[in-house]
Amino acid sequence: MDHSGNVPTIKEMAPNCEIYCSGPQGVRGLTAHYGDLGYRGVKTGDTLCIGKRTLAFVQTPMVHWPDNMVTYDAYDKILFSNDAFGQHFASSTRFDDENDLGEVMRQARKYYANIVQPYAMQAKGAIKAVRGLGADAIDMIAPAHGVVWRSHVADILDAYETVYTSGRVEEKAVVVYDSMWNSTDKIAHALVDAFLAREIPCQLMDLKTNHVSDCMDVFLDCKYVCIGSPTLNSQMLPTVAAFLTYMRGLSPKNANRVGLAFGSFGWAPLGPNGVQKVMEGDGLPATCRQGLCRQLGAGFGDDRAGQGAGWHARRGVVAKRGAIPQGWFVSHGRFSRICHPHARLVHQNCIARTVFTRNPSVRALTYVDWRPREGRRPMQDSKVYWCDLRTHGRVSRLEKLERLLRAAGLADMDLENKFVAIKMHLGEPGNLAFLRPAYAKVVADVVREAGGKPFLTDCNTLYVGGRKNAVDHLDAAFENGFNPLTCGCQVIIADGLKGTDDVEVVVPGGEYVTRAKVGRAIMDADVVVSLTHFKGHDQTGFGGAIKNIGMGCGSRAGKMEQHAAGRPHVDPERCIGCMACASICAHGAISHRDERPRLATIDQSACVGCGHCMGVCNQDAIIANDAAASEILGRRMAEYAAAVCAGRPTFHVSLVIDVVPNCDCWDLNDSAMVPDVGFFASFDPVALDQACVDAVNAAPTIPGSLLADEEASRPDDPDLRDHIHTMSPNTSWQATLDQAARVGLGMRSYELVKVG
Repeated sequence: MDHSGNVPTIKEMAPNCEIYCSGPQGVRGLTAHYGDLGYRGVKTGDTLCIGKRTLAFVQTPMVHWPDNMVTYDAYDKILFSNDAFGQHFASSTRFDDENDLGEVMRQARKYYANIVQPYAMQAKGAIKAVRGLGADAIDMIAPAHGVVWRSHVADILDAYETVYTSGRVEEKAVVVYDSMWNSTDKIAHALVDAFLAREIPCQLMDLKTNHVSDCMDVFLDCKYVCIGSPTLNSQMLPTVAAFLTYMRGLSPKNANRVGLAFGSFGWAPLGPNGVQKVMEGDGLPATCRQGLCRQLGAGFGDDRAGQGAGWHARRGVVAKRGAIPQGWFVSHGRFSRICHPHARLVHQNCIARTVFTRNPSVRALTYVDWRPREGRRPMQDSKVYWCDLRTHGRVSRLEKLERLLRAAGLADMDLENKFVAIKMHLGEPGNLAFLRPAYAKVVADVVREAGGKPFLTDCNTLYVGGRKNAVDHLDAAFENGFNPLTCGCQVIIADGLKGTDDVEVVVPGGEYVTRAKVGRAIMDADVVVSLTHFKGHDQTGFGGAIKNIGMGCGSRAGKMEQHAAGRPHVDPERCIGCMACASICAHGAISHRDERPRLATIDQSACVGCGHCMGVCNQDAIIANDAAASEILGRRMAEYAAAVCAGRPTFHVSLVIDVVPNCDCWDLNDSAMVPDVGFFASFDPVALDQACVDAVNAAPTIPGSLLADEEASRPDDPDLRDHIHTMSPNTSWQATLDQAARVGLGMRSYELVKVG
């Protein structure tokens, strides 16, 4: 019995108490579990006076148990909603406005998708009952799971009414799959590319790295649902079968949804056919036919295209019968894009060829050669180039870096007359671990030689220090040796004088962030090259390419969004009542007291967390609630990096030298944890970070370093082989790479190529 485990304990502590529960189901269930403790059953319309408060009961069966009931306290205007409006969310605070609203809403949506979704009709009834109380009747909703809603009651009610229970789907897609030898993986990515080419948002969910509950969360309001499996022992893969079993239990039937089964096979499509049967049995979809095919493009599933001899669409499964229509071909019985039979096409990263066979059931097979191209994610292991730091003869470290850049492909990119942002940390005054300007000049020289227009850039910091505005930031940069002469290019602070010059950028497939706030100069650039000092970090485990791009390219407001667990607040010791913050707030969230001193206050319910008030406050009196958990911080950071990189060429370089325990944002630096390893470069920032982490973890510990001290303090710790975790055990560095891969920024598997 959910929520009732302490009933016997409470009865033992207060033997004269009376236990009220829903009748008859609640009485029957509690009696079966705990014996007869004198339960009093109540039903819809019953009330209970407990003094100045009177509780009213409304039964809501199957939201999501037969005995469910909600209780309403008219005196305090509190609805005790049981499972409805809950979240899978644990917080040290009690209320919605004390946490990041985006995260609370995301967890509420995930809770509905995985708990309440099968009982959508009953949930509609519960909402109707709540609405029937009146528009001003509820000040708080206290669910049995998660935080209490008090400032955003209307938001969660609207979400349940207009999204969760409405059956409304949006013009977006989800592709859920697993793969053995990457054939189905390639088909899945081809599907994603086809959706994105038609400006249909699409999220890729590999079951190797995504939990089934996360898949159903994305699934909730998608119009197009694609599920793929290869064939294994005449069956679908067990992971796909497990997902379909889980999906079936949540009854996601919706006549507005379009389903598609796909997969790879050798001689019989038994894996994909198995997926199809389950989808058909779940009514996914009832009216599919060729609808999705036409959504994906002219000729796909259209009998009039090319030779047009009989494409057959069976409720989401497209199978080949007869000749191949011009414009599309079958990939082991499924689909990818090509211009014409026998033609060769470079499709994103994919070079594919069609091969005809004598087998009438499989007229066309394909092999697909995925090759890395500039700024794109290859579908085989990403290549990460590296060189060691040994010098000999006349070859210096700077020359080795130049060789690495050329071998990895920077000089081969189309940079002619392109503005190229070289994103680099310019060093906090007092810290001596930052990368020297000479390294930036090597990158700038290669870019300029290829016809590009390089500029070195960074965004202002959120914290109070030497780089919180462009004037101080440039002073710090010049103090650390960064100028046009030493760097070979201009130095530009990307988010302007006070860190407020930003652009909102849609996050592709974002789960934690929907629109990233990125420095304008970085978004104005045609190409982005990250030059990163790889080191430790006390909040994210390590600082690599993803942090340099994601956190580093965020404006002050963007950095607050990544770091903060809530809205900013005012430090009364610093506020002078100048009202600059109130004048810039577009949401009317900031006011000043009429009496002296005229201190500013921020209405947390009206604040949207844009952070512009922080940028205009010259007293540093407006402070972010910097309390986001390490995992959430890492995942937000990954999504910011995806927003920065989306839709344009990028290239990434990381120097694994002076690997100190903490970020270059500190105004001091400790000694290195491990010896210098080398220089690394790749088009894939995720693979690059993974390779750098692996290289650091494989390196020996330097005696006398902070890492050596940590290892000595817990010699029996099995995680000591993970230097990153040992230095920052409360961080979740894996989450950053996992989320980056989930949103399509890159892949964690890589091939290491050494450059001499």
